[in-house]
Amino acid sequence: MINSPRRHLCADEFVEECFAKLGPYIKSTHIKDSHMDRMKLTTVLTECSPGEGELDYGVILRSIHRHLPPDAPVLLEHMNTFEEYRAAFEYVAAVAAEEGIGI
Repeated sequence: MINSPRRHLCADEFVEECFAKLGPYIKSTHIKDSHMDRMKLTTVLTECSPGEGELDYGVILRSIHRHLPPDAPVLLEHMNTFEEYRAAFEYVAAVAAEEGIGI
């Protein structure tokens, strides 16, 4: 739902608002990152693997931890190879460890 420059640049508040409002209805989370190319004449937002964009994964993981049950599935998205999945998982696991959140 990061689909505009405003949402991209204010993603922390948007993520927290979504979890606060929708938390009781969320059954699983598909996590990805978002990159905004600032070198083009038009706005280009690209979905990418966690850690490859500008979203604050501390905010995302704290929101998930605060608003969802501990057994709610969290799925990685936008990888094509095992190595890409491993890198995304290691990134998310490192941020979770920094935040004191078990995975």
